[in-house]
Amino acid sequence: MSQPLINTASMIVETARALGADEVTAWASTGTYTDVKQRDGTLEKWQDSQSRSASAALFVDGRYSVHNTNDLRPAALKQFLSRAIDATRHLEPDPERRLPDPADMGVTSGDLELVDEAAPEVDHRAWVDEMQVSTTGAIPKHLRSVEGFVWSGSSESAMVTSNGFVGTQASTEFGQGADVSMEDKDGRLPEAYDYAVARHQHDLPSIASIAQSVADRGLRQLGSGPVPSKRGAMLVENRVASRIIGTLVGPLGGGAIYEQRSCMSDKLGESVASSAFSLLDDPHLPKGMGSRPYDGDGRPTQS
Repeated sequence: MSQPLINTASMIVETARALGADEVTAWASTGTYTDVKQRDGTLEKWQDSQSRSASAALFVDGRYSVHNTNDLRPAALKQFLSRAIDATRHLEPDPERRLPDPADMGVTSGDLELVDEAAPEVDHRAWVDEMQVSTTGAIPKHLRSVEGFVWSGSSESAMVTSNGFVGTQASTEFGQGADVSMEDKDGRLPEAYDYAVARHQHDLPSIASIAQSVADRGLRQLGSGPVPSKRGAMLVENRVASRIIGTLVGPLGGGAIYEQRSCMSDKLGESVASSAFSLLDDPHLPKGMGSRPYDGDGRPTQS
């Protein structure tokens, strides 16, 4: 599948250059996705989708814009790019935007194991039924409703730039989980959920362990209430920590800093957090959900 995507991205670059773009980055991608939900024995949702799309980042007369389309026919792409280039010429100048030096571009070597080549054909109906029934059985009382959900998908993309970079990425994804609604003695209806996701299907934790985790979370909600306000150490659950970290990571993004939308713009080399805090971004973890061989600019990823 990679070569057709490379061909599409290359065609976008060549067409855009012929229409007047100074520099171009093009992406072409395809994907499949299945999402199934079942509540209390009744199938609530079954969604199968397939997608094909393309994007073009255009550098035109010192101006920059990004455009997306799902129509990949050559004639339609030419019209799409012609309109996109004309629209870009009406934007404010952005002369510092340009493609990276080709010497800085490339793909990280090594297999990140992002594709589950050995995954068997998935029976989503039996899978979601087992997820929902297992969660129901883990909660003997106070249970109002249980929804089980499972999903799987795969994607592949190609990136081509007008200064010679060509890269491809592919990945698979499998996930399962459940959410529950409980009945408390005071009439409240507390809710709880848990889920797991992995690149390889066999790396998912067992359905029984997820069901038990959802049950434990739901039962802990019963009889709960507010605690008095006070100062003290706080233990943050890992799935909640991402919201806190996101507050810090957002302003560190290159786009936010470049566009002066960041409070970190002038903090290079300065301490911005406690010395007890460490944050590591490792895009080379085998089977990692955030792992990738190159970034959106075509540079090889680094830890």
